[in-house]
Amino acid sequence: MTDPPTFWQLIERWEQRAAGLAGAASRDAVALAEMRVLRGCIAELRTVEEWGEPPMPAPAQIRAWLAVNGWTESGSGPAGSMWTPDGETFVAVPHDDGDRMFTVGALARIARKEGRPAGELRREMMAVEVGEGGNGG
Repeated sequence: MTDPPTFWQLIERWEQRAAGLAGAASRDAVALAEMRVLRGCIAELRTVEEWGEPPMPAPAQIRAWLAVNGWTESGSGPAGSMWTPDGETFVAVPHDDGDRMFTVGALARIARKEGRPAGELRREMMAVEVGEGGNGG
């Protein structure tokens, strides 16, 4: 069994992937969007490495942001709820703050679907005010 890649090996792989997409990006809007998201993730990861883990939005803030931005909740289970912007792509959002990696993963998948850097969405979501019941507003 091989060791998992280090942080910097992952960044190097993503940079190679983004560079490979650059040629296709001029011909393919999907490749361009993926390249932009990858570059945003790389920049965010470099910031994490240099400054430590950034604060994350609460799951209630993520759900409120999704609701305001055209996503709809399509179901709920013991760990979280499923959200979709189009009925084809689904993202699980945790119910509570207990699992940072779950929250980070949800944010990354939302950023990919939105075609925007995860750090930009993270900051937007953290600005969302939620009521005591966890609803936006």
